[in-house]
Amino acid sequence: MSETKIAILGSGLMGRLIAMRLHQEGFTDLSLIEKDGAQISSSPAMIAAGMLAKFSESVMGGELIYQLGKASISLWRNYLLKLKAQHLLNDSGTLLVAQAKFFSETAHYISKISFNTALDNYYQLLAKPQLSQLEPDLNFNQAYFLPSEGALDAPKVMDSLHDYLVDKVNWRTNSAVSSVDSAGVVIINGNTENFAMILDCRGLGAKSIYPQLRGVRGEIIRVCAPDVRLSRPVRLFHPRHNIYIVPCSDNHYVIGATELETLDYSPVTVRSTMDLLNCAYHIHPGFAEARITSLASSCRPALDNNLPQIKKQNHLIAINGLYRHGFLVAPTLTEEIINYLKNGTQQFIQVWS
Repeated sequence: MSETKIAILGSGLMGRLIAMRLHQEGFTDLSLIEKDGAQISSSPAMIAAGMLAKFSESVMGGELIYQLGKASISLWRNYLLKLKAQHLLNDSGTLLVAQAKFFSETAHYISKISFNTALDNYYQLLAKPQLSQLEPDLNFNQAYFLPSEGALDAPKVMDSLHDYLVDKVNWRTNSAVSSVDSAGVVIINGNTENFAMILDCRGLGAKSIYPQLRGVRGEIIRVCAPDVRLSRPVRLFHPRHNIYIVPCSDNHYVIGATELETLDYSPVTVRSTMDLLNCAYHIHPGFAEARITSLASSCRPALDNNLPQIKKQNHLIAINGLYRHGFLVAPTLTEEIINYLKNGTQQFIQVWS
């Protein structure tokens, strides 16, 4: 086991995954340093829908997001096995549907995926009878089925990671980092500490390392809809936006996809609520009788190109810019960093700077 003294700054999704994997690789002197409390309410991972949509997200993210997300379901399957939380993964594929007036435009959407992935056999175009067999509650004339996509129950995954790590790392909450140095020096709550390695996963808290960071606001609605029975995530295509609905347990659903270029943590707006619920109603009229269980917003850290980046300098490795792709790309980025620390290899050269 390694006695290397390592600080992991930020206990969001990246921080927790890296801490878990370092512990599994035999590192024993791990400090997970978080400015908030244990529940880190400001982390976007705490409200995320947990979509693992490597094809759909390549439309905006391009080939790199597809490549980073390609192994996400298999990696998550392995992680959740260690966490004894396999039930939190839904790997039954996703559906892309559209109102009749927009469905012809989905072909262009699919062509973008084909271009970014260099694939042509990743989807099935379903007629109404086939769709009804797959999802009897959906009333659309046709749909695209992407069988190798899925989703996680994101908040419960975060809770499972917390429970796994709570007695394995030195979890330091309410610890504000005011300075980070590539020599391994961190100032925490005004006190200077030295580490052999610092892994900075603070997202928007790391603007001193990533001056170009910006916040992209996302809003999520969670509902209980006893009249709706969906077994897999569904995207509703629209020329201006794509709304997704992710089923959780006991008739609970996550509705999301708002994206606003602003660093704003205020409550969800009436406009967004109406837009999201209206789209949900178009997918299934049973959502009209759903009960809203929560409205939540957060801000995702994004760089100029909306792609993730890893910076390495001496005793500091910083990971940032996961944007809206956190649960999709975090496993691959985690393994990239673990492999670098173990043997110095870099598989995805384009994310390193």
